Amino acid sequence: MKFYMLPGACSIVGNVALEWAGAEFELVKLDFAGTKTPEFLAKNPQGSVPLLEDGDFALSQNTAILQYIAEKYPQAHLFGKGDAKQQAKAHQWLGMINADIHSKFSILFGPQRFAESEAAQAEVVAAAKKQLQSLFAAVDAHLHGREYLADELTIADVYLLVALNWAGYKEVDLSACKNLQALHARVAANAAVQKVLALQ
Repeated sequence: MKFYMLPGACSIVGNVALEWAGAEFELVKLDFAGTKTPEFLAKNPQGSVPLLEDGDFALSQNTAILQYIAEKYPQAHLFGKGDAKQQAKAHQWLGMINADIHSKFSILFGPQRFAESEAAQAEVVAAAKKQLQSLFAAVDAHLHGREYLADELTIADVYLLVALNWAGYKEVDLSACKNLQALHARVAANAAVQKVLALQ
């Protein structure tokens, strides 16, 4: 297998999943320009990472890749070792982070795609940060009395760690979210997470 990633991007999540699975794979690091080359666009016309190649099978989008890894390597327990309800909760939080939180960071990382003037860009960035603070506050409240999103470490917690890293980089004030800070420390202590982050 080959796994294409961009340092610091959401592809960290799939990389950790492959490490948890004990899969044999080649890690291909790209920069932003590398995702727009004709060679890569032939593999993924969306020009984005992550991208997983398994023989002649290619798959993009985090949620699809994670589900594929989870089914191919059930021993990895990407969504936990609990019953159907517990694993569904892990999927729920993964979906929330992927669809709701990640989309707001897309604005912060590329405001020029959403507004033309600098003033308008500043407005959309400020609005996105406010929305992110509200979303993160809801997650922080959920974590009260819990160590992890679905009560055990799952791949959803890794995605949350990545989003929290982005929040620090883009100066989204989460200083009041003590439960999130504690979760970040717990997830960052995982050996596979440390290994992947060291490669960034």
